[in-house]
Amino acid sequence: SGKTHTMTAINRLVIADLFAALRRSKRALTVSVKFFEIQGSRCFDLLNERTPITLRQGADGVVVATGAVEPEVATAEHALAVIDEGLDIRRTRATSVNDTSSRSHAVLRVYLREAPTTSRRRSRDGDAEKKGKLFGMLTLVDLAGSERNEDSKDHDASRMKEAADINSSLMALKECLRQRVAAGRARGKVHVGYRASKLTQVLKSAFTEPNAMTVVIATVSPNPTDTEHSINTLRHASLMKASDADIKTERTIVLDEAGWLARHDPLPVAPAKWTHDQAVEWLRTVNGGAFAAHIDAFPAKLDGRQLVRLNAARLATYCGENRRMGELLFQALRAAMAEVSDAAARRREEMHKAFSEEG
Repeated sequence: SGKTHTMTAINRLVIADLFAALRRSKRALTVSVKFFEIQGSRCFDLLNERTPITLRQGADGVVVATGAVEPEVATAEHALAVIDEGLDIRRTRATSVNDTSSRSHAVLRVYLREAPTTSRRRSRDGDAEKKGKLFGMLTLVDLAGSERNEDSKDHDASRMKEAADINSSLMALKECLRQRVAAGRARGKVHVGYRASKLTQVLKSAFTEPNAMTVVIATVSPNPTDTEHSINTLRHASLMKASDADIKTERTIVLDEAGWLARHDPLPVAPAKWTHDQAVEWLRTVNGGAFAAHIDAFPAKLDGRQLVRLNAARLATYCGENRRMGELLFQALRAAMAEVSDAAARRREEMHKAFSEEG
């Protein structure tokens, strides 16, 4: 859905803005960075050939990556070169959904420190006391991609554990963010369980420091087959930002929409939601029955979710290795998906127009 693409651009914009602000500032500050990845219960330094590192809580309560190098960067170009070095060795792997899915959480931590007066500023072990007093810290995290159970059903044991670790840490993060929002609403102390995962330990300051500012970016896919995933993402994101009043209003609107939809003809079923019988019937009748003779070549339990994941080349193998027929079937399937998507868009426009007139 574009998380890494988004965060890579944000990293560059942040670095550029930071050094532009420093040039205008009269305060003497140094900039240094740490860049590491969290993979399950292990952490690796992306600026030192993925050397294993550990997370420890310092005397000031901030969780630090002990053992990670922290190079000082003098310019935006220097900082971006260091970050690019880390990105080159970050762990990615192909999944059933994405050819280059991030299989680790990448944590870029930017430190602003008052310039030290001793030669100890050259230390590379990350000890804050050797680098000057901390003035500010910015943590930018590119989260690993989550996977649904059906997306990981073909994985081996190690890949299944990897997916489970990622999903578990993302759930811990969502819970911590909800708890932080709850603390803000209650205007009092609400326990935030940041110890639940390595990811949330790194982000402890975001949950516990009253002056910390946190921004969550939710990325969603335009692919109709990912609609369920996108709705789930947006639901979690709305819980992180909304006040109690906003949530009640939102729920009321959803109920009104459900009532409005119930009074109108149902939309056609999206191809990704087709049952086995519906998928077979579509194959039997599409394009005037041109593919009916090849139905037996398709998997015996084929349903819509499996069908929409097939590309033209794979469809051709079920059509007697006929590449032309595979391409025609692929285009017909995409047209069916677009038809449902367009119908849903028209229905939403009608509904919103009706609500506006009632308002």
